[in-house]
Amino acid sequence: MSLETLFDQFDGKNLSADISAFIIKTCLHMRKGEDFQTSMNNVAKDLREYTDAYAACILTISRDLYKFNVVGENVRNNEIVLQNVFDKIPYEIVETWEELTLENDSIIITNSADMENYEKRSPDWVKTLKENGVETLCLVPFIHQNTIIGYMYVTNFDTNRLAEFKDIIELLSAFVSSEAAHHLLIERLRSLSLIDSRTGVYNRTAMNNMVDELAAQLKIAPTPFSVAFCYLNTLKTVNEKKGHDVGNTLLKEAGKILKEVFQNDYIYRSSGDEFAIISTTSTEEEFEEKIENLKDLASDPEWLYFTVGYYTDNTDGALHSAMRYANKYEQEFNEEFYYNYPDMVK
Repeated sequence: MSLETLFDQFDGKNLSADISAFIIKTCLHMRKGEDFQTSMNNVAKDLREYTDAYAACILTISRDLYKFNVVGENVRNNEIVLQNVFDKIPYEIVETWEELTLENDSIIITNSADMENYEKRSPDWVKTLKENGVETLCLVPFIHQNTIIGYMYVTNFDTNRLAEFKDIIELLSAFVSSEAAHHLLIERLRSLSLIDSRTGVYNRTAMNNMVDELAAQLKIAPTPFSVAFCYLNTLKTVNEKKGHDVGNTLLKEAGKILKEVFQNDYIYRSSGDEFAIISTTSTEEEFEEKIENLKDLASDPEWLYFTVGYYTDNTDGALHSAMRYANKYEQEFNEEFYYNYPDMVK
């Protein structure tokens, strides 16, 4: 989108010379970024400084992958990393923003009364705001082809200049939305070859490529890691008795639970009804806790049931051997499942 087209959309607002100058400067600054992340960081920095806010953040949304990403951020004195904050926020909370922005095309919180209003409508989200010291907020969506593809998120700003700041954020978000749409398209094309469309986790091709690379790294510099194989025992039965559409729903839910449990780990759909997990960030105890959590969440033999085999390597760095051990243990538990539930389709 050109600057001329953008300003035509806001012609009726009678923008001040200061606002127009800021938008032009920021857009030019954005275009100077060496890559998309740098460009978005430039925008967040300019926006935060102009609004004298505590933090400014730019997020994109990938609906089909059930995830959102912080693509630009700036915090006063670099006190915190916003990516770390948003890593703890479930995708479902971000999903609620769309409905909350329908009334006014944005979310504005300037006082405790506003906060209480949104707390009634999205209590889990407002809880995260309070936990992170957010008192004022301006959140404006990026809209591309009538679809929200991201948000501009500014917190703890001077409310006395709200009208001015809102104009700036809306105008800037309209321009950034075209950049975000292009970025999401490129990322989508890149991920198509690596992501399993039904579950949103890495596919077999990605697994083959990444495992070989990681195995080589571990062989050179052995570090502790854990692997697991998770077999979706109920998939064949659901497909046969309820149809493949219901089976696809089951796969979607299975992928969602795996991503919730194994955050920051590698998750692959290694075959039609089997998933592989590789963790290089968890201790043995932490990984075992994740396994137990998965078993608790996926223990319904009528719908979603995983049998799991896992193995931790603390010394050797032999990834392929560890994967064979984990797969062997999973197969043993798998046989036990079908022994206990003989009516299930193998």
